[in-house]
Amino acid sequence: MFYVEMLRVRITVTWAFIGLCALSAGTVVLGALFPDMHYDPKHQSMAFLTVGWTAALVAAVVASILGSSLATENCGHLEIAWTKPVSRTVRALGTFAIDLAAVIVIFGMTFAAAFLVASFLDGQIIRVTFDPPTLAKLGRFLLFPVAWFGMSQGLTSRIHGKQAGMVIGLSWPIAEGLSLLTAVSLALPFRGVVALLNYANPITYFPFWTFDESMHHGLRAYFGFGLTIDSLALAAIATVGLAVATLGWRRLEA
Repeated sequence: MFYVEMLRVRITVTWAFIGLCALSAGTVVLGALFPDMHYDPKHQSMAFLTVGWTAALVAAVVASILGSSLATENCGHLEIAWTKPVSRTVRALGTFAIDLAAVIVIFGMTFAAAFLVASFLDGQIIRVTFDPPTLAKLGRFLLFPVAWFGMSQGLTSRIHGKQAGMVIGLSWPIAEGLSLLTAVSLALPFRGVVALLNYANPITYFPFWTFDESMHHGLRAYFGFGLTIDSLALAAIATVGLAVATLGWRRLEA
């Protein structure tokens, strides 16, 4: 019933694994050639947060690509997809589950690869304390790609598969641009519009410059609302996006 999507996901995970191996090997070689790349042992906590940031970013890119899975059905064979003995809602939810499982796997693979590389650059295994604050930060890291997946599905579920690639490709620079505009002095009406649009922007809740809540940074006034609010907002973006995608998929006409 979901064979095509599972095949698509398997290919995606395989290529992601190959890419991670190549990047990890290249980073290790560079670290061996340039010792200055190594971490200061005093900054192990920051090294661990960098590992999480890397996993979140890689998984988010893949999640946005997988976020066009419903749109790919609308690429000349939609009538066949709807002949399967399940409702459109079940079809959509099953596809989401398969894709999100792949996103979690890629997040885990990237985290493991980045952890090993960071440990090599640090000269010792990075210490990880799985206390509640650390687990909460890991949760926000994982919710970032999940939010991108939900938003991508919401944006593309009702359009043709060939158009979905363009929409997803443009979504990243647009989201980055909107996030940067928050730090620019704009006229009051434009500032309000940008602020409103950024409420649905995952990057708004992903303070990439530092994930240490105890550190103060000039950009904190523009990005992020704290760990709890950021996590809830990312979860809300994912939920609303998937709900919009499901409703749009149910109303789509061949």
